[in-house]
Amino acid sequence: MSINHKNTKPKPASSKPMDANGFDQWSANYNADVQASDADKRYPFAAYNKILDRLVELVQPALGKAILDVGIGTGKLSRRLADLGCQITGLDFSDSMLAEARKLLPTAILIQWDFSRGLPPGIEEHRYDTILCNYAIHHLCDHEQQELIAQILMHLKSEGCLLIADVMTETAQEMDYAKKADADLWDEEENYLLAEKVRQWFPESLFEFERFSYCSGILSVKKAGRK
Repeated sequence: MSINHKNTKPKPASSKPMDANGFDQWSANYNADVQASDADKRYPFAAYNKILDRLVELVQPALGKAILDVGIGTGKLSRRLADLGCQITGLDFSDSMLAEARKLLPTAILIQWDFSRGLPPGIEEHRYDTILCNYAIHHLCDHEQQELIAQILMHLKSEGCLLIADVMTETAQEMDYAKKADADLWDEEENYLLAEKVRQWFPESLFEFERFSYCSGILSVKKAGRK
């Protein structure tokens, strides 16, 4: 599979939305394609660099801070956090993406895992200060998204936070607008989160949604009962 257009994403080889082969083939060009989409200020990566900068701010990186990056991809975000002293554990279902991440994060714990199945058994006893899911959760259906978020919340420390960055809007109406604005690029196989839907799933948790473009944002989720 070749990636010829700067805003083109790999199409799965099968009907399964989350296909590792497509991302294996995309891994070498992934960062360049992301930057081109951000420069165009269009779906899917509009405001991507601003989002990464804000994620670093929200993590408040410090020496020894435990970070789990779900869908770590090429490791660009986690490298910034590691350089600031954080301890990184990363999950991805693509061997080639993880190979790129290892170049940037030689001391990180990197695990090949299909997170449509939740979190891997190897981290059952671990708790994290921050869990990231950066442009990854859209590969899952609603049920898988809800189950993954529920499991993530159980793996946060008491003062921990889940940070989801993605093609995401507050409401369905806003998502419809984004879809119409970029109908020529829109990927119908991806399932983008709505902040209002996640609030319905976890009504006792604490939420904050930050909008960064007409199609992208960051959702911060903190465990129920946190004060």
